[in-house]
Amino acid sequence: MTRLLGCLVVALLAGCTHSVHQVSVSAHDIPRGAPVRRIVAEAEQHVVLYVTDNTDFVDEAHRNLLSQCPRGELVAVETRYSTSHGFLSFDNKVRMTGWCHDAQSR
Repeated sequence: MTRLLGCLVVALLAGCTHSVHQVSVSAHDIPRGAPVRRIVAEAEQHVVLYVTDNTDFVDEAHRNLLSQCPRGELVAVETRYSTSHGFLSFDNKVRMTGWCHDAQSR
């Protein structure tokens, strides 16, 4: 019984929760049959005791997404902002997905 109680305490302390704060989608205007490809960029910020030095993780994900579509038009961008909580720390995460439309082939 003591061993089970010990395992339960460890599970509660090491357990984590996840929370989605916001999901937004931009407008899209893709002609039927247009050549598009799906692209994804992710970045995260690790925070311990509410202290971090990475404050530009969203900009990093956005730059990564744009770099995957250098000659085209980025359309229908979905941005998902979430947090994963741990013991005395948490990770803010952003995931951006979009469609790269080659504007020259219109």
